[in-house]
Amino acid sequence: LSPRKSLGLTFGLTSAEASVGRRTLGSVCNMVTDSPFGTWTSPITSKAITAGSVGIGSLHIDPSSGDLLWIEGRPQEGGRYVICKYDPDARISSERGAVDVSPKESNVRTRVHEYGGGAVTFGGKGSKEIYYSEFATQRLMKLVQDSPDGSEPTPVTVRKFVRQR
Repeated sequence: LSPRKSLGLTFGLTSAEASVGRRTLGSVCNMVTDSPFGTWTSPITSKAITAGSVGIGSLHIDPSSGDLLWIEGRPQEGGRYVICKYDPDARISSERGAVDVSPKESNVRTRVHEYGGGAVTFGGKGSKEIYYSEFATQRLMKLVQDSPDGSEPTPVTVRKFVRQR
């Protein structure tokens, strides 16, 4: 097969472009260090990635504690989104080393994603506050992480201004 037929069939490249592409790919591959399978360490395992196709996004590192937080999409829970914290030593952590931060009845999602809106934001340095959109009501909620009294999220927005569907 010609380079156009072998590479260009899928990518629409000319033979000259395909030749440059092979040289570039070759130089990138030469920068990678080969290691036997499974000899490198990573907190993210293939089992964690493929278990129920859980999606991970909106990563955040708390500047005061160094905690890693993220939103986890869980199709096996009806598409619910959960705020999680990386704590592999916790007694109740998942196979990903995650501990749920948001309550079981919460769904951290918003309907304004197409306008660039986010479902969660975190308080300033030293603050353990998390603000998120509760999907069922689209109300803005405030949650304090690791609060000694184990407080539940409190609404920030007034209910009468929330549009119900």
